[in-house]
Amino acid sequence: MQYAQAQTPIDRTKQPKPGPAPVLTIKDPVKYILPNGITVLVVENHSLPKVSASYLIDIGPITEGSKAGITNLMGSMLNEGTKTMPKAVFDESVEKLGANVSLSSGGGSASALTRYFKDAFTLMGQALKEPAFTQESFDKLKTQEITSLKSNEKSAKAIAGRVDNALTYGKTHPNGEFETEEGIQALTLQDVKDAYSKYVTPSRGYLTIIGDITPADAKALKSDAIKRWLRQAATKTAIPKMGRSALSSGLF
Repeated sequence: MQYAQAQTPIDRTKQPKPGPAPVLTIKDPVKYILPNGITVLVVENHSLPKVSASYLIDIGPITEGSKAGITNLMGSMLNEGTKTMPKAVFDESVEKLGANVSLSSGGGSASALTRYFKDAFTLMGQALKEPAFTQESFDKLKTQEITSLKSNEKSAKAIAGRVDNALTYGKTHPNGEFETEEGIQALTLQDVKDAYSKYVTPSRGYLTIIGDITPADAKALKSDAIKRWLRQAATKTAIPKMGRSALSSGLF
Protein backbone atom coordinates (compact mmCIF):
# COMPACT_ATOMS: atom_id res chain seq x y z
CA MET A 1 0.00 0.00 0.00
CA GLN A 2 1.32 3.43 -0.94
CA TYR A 3 0.72 6.51 1.13
CA ALA A 4 0.13 9.91 -0.41
CA GLN A 5 2.73 12.50 0.49
CA ALA A 6 1.73 15.89 1.84
CA GLN A 7 1.26 18.47 -0.88
CA THR A 8 2.88 21.24 1.18
CA PRO A 9 6.40 20.51 2.43
CA ILE A 10 7.07 21.16 6.13
CA ASP A 11 9.90 23.54 6.92
CA ARG A 12 11.38 21.96 10.04
CA THR A 13 13.92 24.77 10.46
CA LYS A 14 11.20 27.09 11.75
CA GLN A 15 9.34 26.68 15.01
CA PRO A 16 5.58 26.57 14.43
CA LYS A 17 3.57 29.50 15.76
CA PRO A 18 1.51 28.77 18.84
CA GLY A 19 -2.25 28.68 18.58
CA PRO A 20 -4.53 31.03 20.48
CA ALA A 21 -4.57 30.67 24.24
CA PRO A 22 -7.65 28.85 25.54
CA VAL A 23 -10.23 30.98 27.27
CA LEU A 24 -11.15 29.64 30.70
CA THR A 25 -14.56 30.52 32.04
CA ILE A 26 -15.09 29.52 35.65
CA LYS A 27 -18.37 30.34 37.31
CA ASP A 28 -18.45 31.77 40.78
CA PRO A 29 -19.64 29.10 43.23
CA VAL A 30 -23.07 29.25 44.80
CA LYS A 31 -22.53 29.37 48.56
CA TYR A 32 -24.76 28.55 51.49
CA ILE A 33 -24.34 27.33 55.07
CA LEU A 34 -26.14 24.37 56.62
CA PRO A 35 -27.60 24.71 60.14
CA ASN A 36 -24.82 22.52 61.57
CA GLY A 37 -22.14 24.92 60.32
CA ILE A 38 -20.99 23.25 57.08
CA THR A 39 -20.20 25.79 54.35
CA VAL A 40 -21.34 24.44 50.97
CA LEU A 41 -19.89 25.63 47.65
CA VAL A 42 -21.51 24.45 44.40
CA VAL A 43 -19.95 24.93 40.95
CA GLU A 44 -21.98 23.86 37.92
CA ASN A 45 -20.16 22.20 35.03
CA HIS A 46 -22.37 20.20 32.70
CA SER A 47 -19.64 19.25 30.20
CA LEU A 48 -19.57 15.68 31.59
CA PRO A 49 -22.26 13.58 33.33
CA LYS A 50 -20.23 13.42 36.52
CA VAL A 51 -20.25 15.06 39.96
CA SER A 52 -17.49 15.27 42.55
CA ALA A 53 -17.69 16.34 46.17
CA SER A 54 -14.99 16.99 48.73
CA TYR A 55 -15.39 17.71 52.42
CA LEU A 56 -12.58 19.56 54.19
CA ILE A 57 -12.33 20.04 57.93
CA ASP A 58 -10.40 23.23 58.68
CA ILE A 59 -8.83 22.45 62.04
CA GLY A 60 -5.36 23.75 61.27
CA PRO A 61 -2.08 22.05 62.27
CA ILE A 62 -2.36 19.57 65.13
CA THR A 63 0.21 18.80 67.81
CA GLU A 64 -0.11 15.19 68.96
CA GLY A 65 2.73 14.94 71.47
CA SER A 66 3.21 11.41 72.80
CA LYS A 67 0.37 10.21 70.55
CA ALA A 68 2.04 11.23 67.29
CA GLY A 69 0.38 9.37 64.44
CA ILE A 70 -3.05 9.10 66.02
CA THR A 71 -4.88 11.35 63.52
CA ASN A 72 -3.46 9.45 60.55
CA LEU A 73 -4.50 6.17 62.13
CA MET A 74 -7.95 7.58 62.86
CA GLY A 75 -8.26 8.76 59.26
CA SER A 76 -7.38 5.30 57.97
CA MET A 77 -10.05 3.76 60.19
CA LEU A 78 -12.73 5.97 58.60
CA ASN A 79 -12.29 3.75 55.53
CA GLU A 80 -13.07 0.60 57.52
CA GLY A 81 -16.86 0.62 57.19
CA THR A 82 -19.69 2.14 59.23
CA LYS A 83 -21.74 1.08 62.24
CA THR A 84 -24.36 -0.46 59.95
CA MET A 85 -22.16 -1.50 57.01
CA PRO A 86 -19.00 -3.64 57.38
CA LYS A 87 -16.00 -2.66 55.27
CA ALA A 88 -16.54 -5.43 52.70
CA VAL A 89 -20.17 -4.38 52.17
CA PHE A 90 -19.23 -0.70 52.07
CA ASP A 91 -16.50 -1.26 49.47
CA GLU A 92 -18.82 -3.44 47.39
CA SER A 93 -21.50 -0.75 47.48
CA VAL A 94 -19.02 1.84 46.20
CA GLU A 95 -17.77 -0.54 43.49
CA LYS A 96 -21.29 -1.29 42.24
CA LEU A 97 -21.82 2.43 41.68
CA GLY A 98 -18.57 2.75 39.76
CA ALA A 99 -17.76 5.54 42.19
CA ASN A 100 -14.77 6.73 44.18
CA VAL A 101 -15.25 7.32 47.90
CA SER A 102 -12.38 7.95 50.30
CA LEU A 103 -11.99 9.29 53.83
CA SER A 104 -9.19 10.80 55.87
CA SER A 105 -8.69 12.66 59.12
CA GLY A 106 -9.16 15.89 57.18
CA GLY A 107 -12.50 14.98 55.58
CA GLY A 108 -13.64 12.90 52.63
CA SER A 109 -14.43 12.84 48.93
CA ALA A 110 -16.92 11.19 46.60
CA SER A 111 -17.24 11.19 42.82
CA ALA A 112 -19.55 9.31 40.48
CA LEU A 113 -21.65 9.58 37.35
CA THR A 114 -24.52 11.99 37.86
CA ARG A 115 -27.14 9.27 38.24
CA TYR A 116 -25.16 7.57 41.02
CA PHE A 117 -23.74 10.61 42.78
CA LYS A 118 -26.46 10.86 45.41
CA ASP A 119 -25.75 7.29 46.60
CA ALA A 120 -21.97 7.83 46.57
CA PHE A 121 -22.36 11.08 48.50
CA THR A 122 -24.55 9.34 51.07
CA LEU A 123 -21.91 6.64 51.58
CA MET A 124 -19.26 9.29 52.18
CA GLY A 125 -21.51 11.02 54.71
CA GLN A 126 -22.24 7.80 56.57
CA ALA A 127 -18.57 6.91 56.78
CA LEU A 128 -17.77 10.35 58.21
CA LYS A 129 -20.55 10.43 60.78
CA GLU A 130 -20.89 6.75 61.75
CA PRO A 131 -17.47 5.03 61.53
CA ALA A 132 -17.36 1.43 62.74
CA PHE A 133 -14.12 1.76 64.74
CA THR A 134 -13.77 -1.96 65.39
CA GLN A 135 -10.92 -3.46 67.41
CA GLU A 136 -10.13 -5.80 64.51
CA SER A 137 -9.58 -2.91 62.09
CA PHE A 138 -7.57 -0.98 64.65
CA ASP A 139 -5.21 -3.92 65.29
CA LYS A 140 -4.76 -4.45 61.54
CA LEU A 141 -3.96 -0.82 60.74
CA LYS A 142 -1.74 -0.46 63.79
CA THR A 143 0.32 -3.46 62.70
CA GLN A 144 0.60 -2.07 59.18
CA GLU A 145 1.83 1.26 60.51
CA ILE A 146 4.46 -0.38 62.71
CA THR A 147 5.62 -2.48 59.76
CA SER A 148 5.95 0.69 57.68
CA LEU A 149 8.02 2.36 60.39
CA LYS A 150 10.33 -0.66 60.62
CA SER A 151 10.84 -0.63 56.87
CA ASN A 152 12.14 2.95 57.14
CA GLU A 153 14.57 2.24 59.99
CA LYS A 154 17.49 1.89 57.56
CA SER A 155 16.27 4.43 55.00
CA ALA A 156 18.66 7.37 54.96
CA LYS A 157 16.07 9.48 53.13
CA ALA A 158 13.35 8.82 55.72
CA ILE A 159 15.72 9.45 58.65
CA ALA A 160 17.06 12.65 57.10
CA GLY A 161 13.52 13.91 56.52
CA ARG A 162 12.59 13.44 60.17
CA VAL A 163 15.78 15.07 61.46
CA ASP A 164 15.47 18.00 59.05
CA ASN A 165 11.89 18.74 60.10
CA ALA A 166 12.66 18.35 63.80
CA LEU A 167 15.62 20.75 63.56
CA THR A 168 13.73 23.23 61.40
CA TYR A 169 10.48 23.40 63.36
CA GLY A 170 11.25 21.84 66.73
CA LYS A 171 10.04 18.51 68.10
CA THR A 172 6.89 20.03 69.62
CA HIS A 173 5.74 21.67 66.37
CA PRO A 174 3.23 19.84 64.12
CA ASN A 175 5.75 19.84 61.26
CA GLY A 176 8.54 18.60 63.49
CA GLU A 177 6.74 15.74 65.24
CA PHE A 178 7.29 12.23 63.96
CA GLU A 179 5.95 8.78 64.69
CA THR A 180 7.91 6.12 66.55
CA GLU A 181 7.30 2.41 66.91
CA GLU A 182 6.99 2.78 70.68
CA GLY A 183 4.46 5.58 70.30
CA ILE A 184 2.28 3.64 67.86
CA GLN A 185 2.46 0.53 70.05
CA ALA A 186 1.07 2.53 72.97
CA LEU A 187 -1.98 3.82 71.06
CA THR A 188 -5.38 2.34 71.84
CA LEU A 189 -8.75 2.21 70.10
CA GLN A 190 -10.04 4.72 72.66
CA ASP A 191 -7.31 7.14 71.52
CA VAL A 192 -8.71 6.86 68.00
CA LYS A 193 -12.25 7.54 69.22
CA ASP A 194 -11.04 10.53 71.26
CA ALA A 195 -9.23 11.99 68.24
CA TYR A 196 -12.36 11.54 66.12
CA SER A 197 -14.48 13.37 68.72
CA LYS A 198 -12.01 16.26 68.86
CA TYR A 199 -11.29 16.83 65.18
CA VAL A 200 -13.98 15.37 62.89
CA THR A 201 -16.76 17.94 63.05
CA PRO A 202 -19.15 19.91 60.82
CA SER A 203 -18.52 23.18 62.71
CA ARG A 204 -15.48 24.06 60.56
CA GLY A 205 -16.35 21.96 57.51
CA TYR A 206 -16.31 23.05 53.86
CA LEU A 207 -18.21 20.94 51.32
CA THR A 208 -17.39 21.61 47.67
CA ILE A 209 -19.58 20.06 44.97
CA ILE A 210 -18.49 20.39 41.34
CA GLY A 211 -19.94 18.98 38.14
CA ASP A 212 -23.21 18.07 36.49
CA ILE A 213 -25.50 19.34 39.22
CA THR A 214 -27.51 22.47 39.92
CA PRO A 215 -27.28 24.39 43.19
CA ALA A 216 -30.92 23.49 43.87
CA ASP A 217 -30.23 19.77 43.42
CA ALA A 218 -27.12 20.02 45.58
CA LYS A 219 -29.08 21.70 48.35
CA ALA A 220 -31.76 19.02 48.15
CA LEU A 221 -29.37 16.11 48.66
CA LYS A 222 -31.05 13.82 51.19
CA SER A 223 -27.96 12.86 53.17
CA ASP A 224 -28.98 12.68 56.80
CA ALA A 225 -25.41 11.75 57.70
CA ILE A 226 -24.36 15.26 56.63
CA LYS A 227 -27.40 17.46 57.21
CA ARG A 228 -28.26 16.01 60.63
CA TRP A 229 -24.67 15.87 61.79
CA LEU A 230 -24.72 17.72 65.10
CA ARG A 231 -22.57 20.79 65.44
CA GLN A 232 -19.60 20.61 67.81
CA ALA A 233 -16.70 22.96 68.26
CA ALA A 234 -13.49 21.90 66.54
CA THR A 235 -10.52 21.54 68.86
CA LYS A 236 -7.58 23.68 67.78
CA THR A 237 -4.20 23.37 69.43
CA ALA A 238 -1.74 26.16 70.18
CA ILE A 239 1.26 26.08 67.87
CA PRO A 240 4.65 26.77 69.50
CA LYS A 241 6.68 29.58 67.99
CA MET A 242 9.61 28.71 65.79
CA GLY A 243 13.03 30.15 66.35
CA ARG A 244 16.33 29.33 67.98
CA SER A 245 14.53 27.02 70.41
CA ALA A 246 13.90 24.66 67.51
CA LEU A 247 17.64 24.24 67.01
CA SER A 248 18.28 23.79 70.73
CA SER A 249 15.42 21.43 71.39
CA GLY A 250 17.69 18.67 72.61
CA LEU A 251 17.12 16.38 69.65
CA PHE A 252 20.61 14.96 69.98
